[in-house]
Amino acid sequence: MNFDEFAWHDSILKNIEIDRKNPGNIDTILLEIEWYDDTFNKILFEGVYWTKLTMNFGIISAESIDIDFIAERSDSDLINLYNKWADYEKANANYQNNIEKYRSI
Repeated sequence: MNFDEFAWHDSILKNIEIDRKNPGNIDTILLEIEWYDDTFNKILFEGVYWTKLTMNFGIISAESIDIDFIAERSDSDLINLYNKWADYEKANANYQNNIEKYRSI
């Protein structure tokens, strides 16, 4: 399923697991989500190179998802990350290979 086909807005984030036990070989993020239509899924993102989450702690309520997106190649935060940690062309070439490496569990 395509990332944008999920009904992210107003769905509830129930749990996040980040696995970095073997960095560079196993870099995954598992999200447990209660969807807006009351269904429940786990989504595993594999080959994660970078993620940016903005969360609000300190308020006692469900963690609803406001917005979601996969950054465009021209995104300034993404370009800054590539320039900081890797040769830009190599990282950019891997971009398409990595953004779709998730599956519904």
